[in-house]
Amino acid sequence: MEGYNFWADLLDTVRSTADWVKALWLVTWSVFWLGVVALVLRYWLALARYTAPPTGRPANDDNDEVARFRRVFGGRG
Repeated sequence: MEGYNFWADLLDTVRSTADWVKALWLVTWSVFWLGVVALVLRYWLALARYTAPPTGRPANDDNDEVARFRRVFGGRG
């Protein structure tokens, strides 16, 4: 008996699906990973802004860490 090859079976299954399913699969994963990257970058930028050292300029909305944190995270915090 021949051994079962998972990758060959998966490739055969993918090749036999309809073209619109393949296109939908590519779009779905692309949008998912772009969303993950966007969320991570937004978090990193907010963290960098929130934890930035003071600049010595007069206090206003741009230098107020709490106001910046609320603006970046949409009013939470």
